[in-house]
Amino acid sequence: MFLLLAALVAKKQVSIHRQVEMVGALWALAAIVTGLYMVIITTYRDMDLIDGSFGAVITFIPLSQVCMFTGFIALALVNIKRPMVHKRFMMLAALVAITPAIARLAVTAIGGTTPVTVASIFLVSNGLIVAVAWYDAVRHQWLHPVFLYGGLVILFVRVLRVPFAMSPL
Repeated sequence: MFLLLAALVAKKQVSIHRQVEMVGALWALAAIVTGLYMVIITTYRDMDLIDGSFGAVITFIPLSQVCMFTGFIALALVNIKRPMVHKRFMMLAALVAITPAIARLAVTAIGGTTPVTVASIFLVSNGLIVAVAWYDAVRHQWLHPVFLYGGLVILFVRVLRVPFAMSPL
């Protein structure tokens, strides 16, 4: 859906983009609801199987992903009349949304959850954000604040979510 909407804008089919974007908004809402549902179901299912502190980490990582995706989608929708801001928030939402797929590919390719797997997930997912922000900065001769602050939020959440989840808070 993201690629379709981006292609419509690139081809100057903005009127069609606006008609299709409601489907995209509903799709995003479905992704948010499904993500929250899966976090709740997985936490409930694995509650007896996982040590308490590790269980919090297992819950907090996908929950933080869903929250970041929701936040970036909401900010994109609020800024729908500001296309330069809107498209960057949508890009950040898409980059956050593909992180679980990157994780699954890394676990499959490397063969289990190891420090190498975790490092590769972190490097690839954050590397994509840096690459997109860098491309945008080179193309427009400046780093857009959405990529600067949005990228910092993503990095901050990703770095601190495990220690936060393991804290007694």
